[in-house]
Amino acid sequence: MSEIVSILDRVHRGELVLPPDVLTRQVLYPTNGSASNDAQRLARFLTPRECEVLAALVSGRDTTRLAHDLGITANTARCHIQAVLMKLGAHSRLEAATTAVRYGMVDPQTGKWLLPVL
Repeated sequence: MSEIVSILDRVHRGELVLPPDVLTRQVLYPTNGSASNDAQRLARFLTPRECEVLAALVSGRDTTRLAHDLGITANTARCHIQAVLMKLGAHSRLEAATTAVRYGMVDPQTGKWLLPVL
C-alpha cells in the first residue's frame, strides 16, 4: 500500500512514473535511431484514445470540436490533450502536432493516424 501512495505522490508532483521494464525496453535500449522506430517508441506510450486526440490536434481541431467529434466532454478532451503533451514531452498543442508529423505518426494532409495502435 505504501508503494501505491508513493507512486501517487510522485505523479501528483508531475513526475513521469513508468514500470522499470517499460523504461528499460523502450527508452534506455532503443533498437534503432531511425525516425520510424522513434515514432513507434513514442506511440507505444499513447493509448488508442490519445492517438485519436493527437491526430485531431494535427488536423487543427480545437478542444470543443475535438470533444464533439470523439463523443466526450471538453474537460475529458483537455485531460487527454494534457496526457499527450506530457508523454511526447511537448509544451504546446502545436509542438505535439509538429512532433507527430515529423515522426510520421499522423498524415498532415488527412489527419489520419499512420502507425499501428497498440
